[in-house]
Amino acid sequence: MTTLMVNAFNLPALTSAGSPYTATITITGTDDLTGEPAAGSPASIPVSLTLPPESGTVPALTVLPTSLAFTGTQGSSNPSSQTVQITNSGGGTLNWSVSEDAPWLSVTPPSGSTTTETDSLAVNVDIASLTAESSPYSATITVTAIGAVNSPMTIQVTLDVNAPPVPPEDVLSDAAVQQALDEFRALGFDFSPSLAVNPPDIAGRYRREDAAGQAIATHNGTEVGRRWVGGEWTYTNTGPLAVSSEGFNFTSGEVISVFSGSAVFIRGEGNDFTLYSNGWGTCIEQGSHYSARGLHILTGSVEPSTGDLLNVTQFSVTVETTGELTSACASRIVADAEHVGGWSVF
Repeated sequence: MTTLMVNAFNLPALTSAGSPYTATITITGTDDLTGEPAAGSPASIPVSLTLPPESGTVPALTVLPTSLAFTGTQGSSNPSSQTVQITNSGGGTLNWSVSEDAPWLSVTPPSGSTTTETDSLAVNVDIASLTAESSPYSATITVTAIGAVNSPMTIQVTLDVNAPPVPPEDVLSDAAVQQALDEFRALGFDFSPSLAVNPPDIAGRYRREDAAGQAIATHNGTEVGRRWVGGEWTYTNTGPLAVSSEGFNFTSGEVISVFSGSAVFIRGEGNDFTLYSNGWGTCIEQGSHYSARGLHILTGSVEPSTGDLLNVTQFSVTVETTGELTSACASRIVADAEHVGGWSVF
């Protein structure tokens, strides 16, 4: 038996290349009878020596945050830049570099070094060639610091691209909407969306309890009276006569779909309002990912003392779909609204 020993005295924790120390032991043997090299000779044994980091001498990579989320609207300007911070939580000098794996994602600067100061990365997304239909998008930023503890580190990036806004006049003149409105009114309903430009302020967070609403009319006349699932959503003022909206639907405590409409036009007068939106809703129940884009008209009024929304009626026409329509999603969507041209009113 042979005992192997190493002398690590005065060796830094890592080599200058940032790797553990490596060496090779070569063993040779000779046949005593023939004097020739023994079978299997020479034999090589690779040796690797890794030393624990020395406090105060080895850099350590810290990156915050480790996830970023962007939201934009198809055909509009890019979302604002976001910042990632790189710090050296160890010793010595931290030399870092950055890479990303999506053409719509960019990070600057691409590299740098730090001892005790904090370096900042500017993260930008370019949505010029992206569509709402293919949303959401995802990518990864990788920060590498050779020889540093915690290297590499990754930052997960998600990007939601919403459908472009459709002005109220264009919503009302859309052929599918006109036909659906004619069919709805032919059933005896009075539905008069407003185009007045003095609406109330509806910014805030709202909740509709599970089964609190019901379908009053559908395209094919089926499932009238069916209860609506619960929902939570927010409206945020984004400019004159415009709000953004996002939220989710739920039933029995489980989120079954998510929706957003980054550009929603608001019209109305006094306490009465009408919302016009062009947005995607995505069914995620049981691992599904079926999306439908609809033109929506929502009317109602604001109760001044409480801010509650009253007498809300939502008219929706499906104009585009993507993804696989699972049985779970089909069972949640009222009547034939999962298909282009289908409509429902709650």
